[in-house]
Amino acid sequence: MKLQQFRNRKAKGFTLVELIAVVSVILILVAIVVPRIGDLRGKAADARAQSNMKIVQGAIERAAVEGALTAANATDQAAIYSVLTTATNGMSGAPYLSEMPSPAPTISGAFPNLNVSQ
Repeated sequence: MKLQQFRNRKAKGFTLVELIAVVSVILILVAIVVPRIGDLRGKAADARAQSNMKIVQGAIERAAVEGALTAANATDQAAIYSVLTTATNGMSGAPYLSEMPSPAPTISGAFPNLNVSQ
C-alpha cells in the first residue's frame, strides 16, 4: 500500500529538475527576444525623426513659396519655428506647423537654402 501512495504522490506534482528545465527554456527565449525589442524601438525613433524632418521641410517650402518665410525672418532656428507655428497658411488658414515636432529637427543654412537635419 505504501508503494501505491508513493506513486500517486509523485504523479501529482513536478520535480525540481522539470521546473529548472522549464525556467531555463523561458529565460533563453527572453534573452533572444529582449534585444530585438530594443532594436525595434531604435528603428521607430529613427522613422519618427525622418518623418519630422519631412514635415518641417515641407512647411518651410510652403511658407517660403507663400511669402511668410523671408530672408528677414529666417535668421535662426527659433525664428523659423516661430514663423511656421504662428503664420497662417494661405491654403488652409492654419499655421504651417500645428505644433512643434518632438524631437525637433535642426534647421541650418541661409534662406532660401535651409537644411533640415537631425
